[in-house]
Amino acid sequence: MLIKELQRRGTEEQWPFQRSDSYYKVILDDRYKRLRTAWRAAQPKVTAKGILETAAEVEDRLITKRDKNLKSVHQTTRRRNKYIRRAKILQKVIELKKDAEDEDEDLPAWMWLQNLIKTLGDGGMSSEESDVENNVQCVLRVKNMAWRRGIERELNVIDQQRVLDDEIFAPQGSKPMKRIRAPGNSTSLWSPVTGLPKALYNGEWFDGLTGGQVERLDISNETLRWMKVAVA
Repeated sequence: MLIKELQRRGTEEQWPFQRSDSYYKVILDDRYKRLRTAWRAAQPKVTAKGILETAAEVEDRLITKRDKNLKSVHQTTRRRNKYIRRAKILQKVIELKKDAEDEDEDLPAWMWLQNLIKTLGDGGMSSEESDVENNVQCVLRVKNMAWRRGIERELNVIDQQRVLDDEIFAPQGSKPMKRIRAPGNSTSLWSPVTGLPKALYNGEWFDGLTGGQVERLDISNETLRWMKVAVA
């Protein structure tokens, strides 16, 4: 019935695209699945005391779940933006150094950093938590990624380039906040990125994995030679 109604409205209102019945069926099935999931989530659950949740408890549970999902989406977006920003910085620096009359001696180091970031992808970027330092300055504490090799120095080289070369990287958006990387920061709960070269995984963390966990990492056969970066 709904499919026939959609086809009728599409013809009468002259929609720009005519769709088949199977197309509308897939859309409607997906919508009903979403509604059924939402309805089930809104039903009272049995508590630890063996009784059903009250209406207020159901509401609190749904709000908590929504906030958790929103936080996850926000962190994913920030990690993606961080990856894009670093990739753009590296691309611009490399272009400028290639265009110089005499290519700078540190060009290979910048190209190595570019390969490092591209290999890690946005999944290899850490998330952050807002904090207040000395009751005055708002800072970001970078979460530690137990699975990832320590590349704090390499990342700082890239991030600082945007600040040092302010004539090249015009300031846009909000002022960059101070980022603090420290062993005492909280640990990221994101799953490790799979398919990376072994050199990008933390050695101590890797040695503690079981055979099955190592297999699921699907380690790349690519060899990533580590470089001690020294740039001007």
